[in-house]
This record gives sequence, structure tokens and C-alpha cells, in this order.
Amino acid sequence: MKKSSSVGLRPILVLSYKNHAIDEFLVDLVKTERSILQSSKMIRIGGQCQDSRLVKYSERSAYDSYSEVKAARTQVENMNHLKDSIEATMFGKMSSFMAYYQHAFHDTDSQARKKAVTDATSIVMECIVK
Repeated sequence: MKKSSSVGLRPILVLSYKNHAIDEFLVDLVKTERSILQSSKMIRIGGQCQDSRLVKYSERSAYDSYSEVKAARTQVENMNHLKDSIEATMFGKMSSFMAYYQHAFHDTDSQARKKAVTDATSIVMECIVK
């Protein structure tokens, strides 16, 4: 097999209409070019790869092998947990706030209204602090 000196210098994009066609091409490439076996320079993008010999070249495997991607994924997961926690806290506090709000504006006893305003203010301050 004759190899061009320009092959391998730049990324090569191979497209196919059928998954099995691209898989057959990539399996032949891996068999022929042993250097691909030792490197992670090939990535198969797209789903439905039926050939187990290409699993390590899948998009998912490539992402999982990079520590920066893992760190970013962990940060996103942590931020989602924080968002969920804030939403749960805010929902609970809003329920309490609305109950005090009702007392503050609808209660006939002025002492009860003052207490409701104070309690509602405490809830708002607690939410701001958190």
C-alpha cells in the first residue's frame, strides 16, 4: 500500500450515509494502520456503532478519556444539584412567605399584621442569604 506524505498531517473527515459503511471503513483502517491502535487520534462521531472493535474510538469514549471533559461534566452536575436545591428551598420559603403575606394584609389585628410582616421579612432575608 502506498502512503501519501500528506496523509495524517491534518484531520480527515469521512462521511457516510450508512453507519455500517463507515464502520467497515474504520475497521479496515484500524487493521491497516497499526499506529491508530496506539493513539487516540481517531474519533467515530454518531451513534449506532454495531462493531465492538470501534467502541474505544466512539465519541463517548473520547470524551470520557479527557480529564478536562470529566471535570467540566462534574461541575455541570454540581451546578444542577445546587440549582435544584435552591429551587426546592425557594419553593418552600415562598409558601411560608405567601401565608405571612395573607396575614399581613388581611388580618384585622394590628399586632398579628406586624408579626406577619416581620416573619415575611425574615423569610425574604433568609432566602437572600442562602
